[in-house]
Amino acid sequence: MTDPIDAQYPDGRIAPVSRLVNRFINAIERGDIATPGFAEGYRVQYLIDAARRSHGEGGWIDDVEAD
Repeated sequence: MTDPIDAQYPDGRIAPVSRLVNRFINAIERGDIATPGFAEGYRVQYLIDAARRSHGEGGWIDDVEAD
């Protein structure tokens, strides 16, 4: 089953970001807390950066805890 939002955009990255933005805006309008939030996004970005660093160095890295 194809989501109509996915069919709307040829770039596969746009629809997921659109969904997140809509959830964020809806939460703001309702006065709720948006999830995932900025803390979760920061953690994911930190882990992506750590994975890239590990790949670049060719081995394990020890400091993968986000502040």
